[in-house]
Amino acid sequence: RNIGLADASISGQNFVGGLVGYADNNTVIEYSFTKGSVSGSNNIGGLVGWLDAASSVKNSYNRASISGNSRTGGVAGFNVAGNIDSTYNAGVINSAIEAGGLVGKTLSGVVTASYWDGNVSGQPTSAGGTKLTTTQMQKQSSFSGWDFSNLWRIFEDNGYPFLMLSL
Repeated sequence: RNIGLADASISGQNFVGGLVGYADNNTVIEYSFTKGSVSGSNNIGGLVGWLDAASSVKNSYNRASISGNSRTGGVAGFNVAGNIDSTYNAGVINSAIEAGGLVGKTLSGVVTASYWDGNVSGQPTSAGGTKLTTTQMQKQSSFSGWDFSNLWRIFEDNGYPFLMLSL
């Protein structure tokens, strides 16, 4: 398993992510989450700043606050051609250009079964994913296709989903 956990203040200029700045060459980010803060200028994401071809983010989430000038997103700042699946963002996003609740900008990347909290993020749109309210984000039924038997857990009406892993 590729497990990553970050609870820190991370800052840089370009290609800044809570776990990975620039993901390419079949990078797989899974079973991971971030808290704290991530800031920079361009391509800033809660988990990954730049997600390139054949790379992916899955079964992961962001709770960090994100700040950037452009291409700023809760999970990925710029999804060039990667795959994002079964992820969510529940962090605040501050950005002026190409900002999104889940993904700041996408070229040909694919996003499935992924969500962002529109109340918390402050972002009305995203370059991928589905916007939910805080109330919806705290309901298991909102996360279509997610494995709540073996991988995810949630305390209904009292918090966001979290990973249950045997490390």
